[in-house]
Amino acid sequence: MTLVTFGEASLWLAPPTGDRLANADRLRVRVDGVESNAAVAAAALGTDAVWLSKLPENALGRRIAGALRGHGVDVDVTWAVEGRQGVRFFERGSGPRADSAVDDAADAAVTNVSAEELAVRRLAGAAAFYTSAATMALSGDLARTCATLMKTAANNDVRTAFSLTDRGRWTETMAREAADRVLPDVDVLVAREADAARLVDRPDQTPREMAHTLASRYDVERVAITRGELGAIVWEASTVHERRAVETPVTDPSGSHDAFAGAFLSRSLDGGSVAEALDYGVAGATLARTVAGPTLTASDEEYRATVAAMDDLR
Repeated sequence: MTLVTFGEASLWLAPPTGDRLANADRLRVRVDGVESNAAVAAAALGTDAVWLSKLPENALGRRIAGALRGHGVDVDVTWAVEGRQGVRFFERGSGPRADSAVDDAADAAVTNVSAEELAVRRLAGAAAFYTSAATMALSGDLARTCATLMKTAANNDVRTAFSLTDRGRWTETMAREAADRVLPDVDVLVAREADAARLVDRPDQTPREMAHTLASRYDVERVAITRGELGAIVWEASTVHERRAVETPVTDPSGSHDAFAGAFLSRSLDGGSVAEALDYGVAGATLARTVAGPTLTASDEEYRATVAAMDDLR
């Protein structure tokens, strides 16, 4: 089963834990993208994961592609002579000081990519397609390309999945307009609790109520809402499945939502039930919080051990 993803990826630069961007003299380098992170998590579980994008044909673009290939992702990109590589600076918070991030993606090569430039043929025979609001939010061209690919996948009976997380790049009005544009073609919606609250009329709704509202409004088959260290819920056919996360020391939460999506989609494509896919999604998000950086490459054995720990909570 093949999962095809499309999105932007940035070089993720972060000071060592405890240091701040304003005065750090060293930065760790990783690759970060909502879709690429999910592809890495899915590939680690044995899913054939493909990542489509556009990268600058220089050392930084090759760094992105090489890192993802090293994690087992099938990278199929358009190489650009012009355009730069986007960068995302991340600072880990502590106590009352929240995590913070600074995007520097203006004029990145990917921001002007069209569907015609991409290997759309990879959708033929794929089991699922996945992209996100974070990619759509970077430019008008990317918003159109995401919508076109989503429509193409839906028209070819490819299961479609979409992450509502926009990484703070949209206003609430822009998020609603984008949702109205793409969600009618979406089968599986993945959202953080805060993202979901922006699209419902009553943000004081419980996660269960928000999931039902989103599913009804946009005719989505499955709605998964992640709740950080509280776990996640999945709505399907008016039934809500809920899973609590096991408590762990938090090293870096930045990639937990993407790990949930990758593991959830991987298990779903592997024939798992909604409950089994939810187990793996919550386990992936939990494991992601225990490692530095935005990508997770946990083994199936580590997932099973985490699910077993979650079972003990019951």
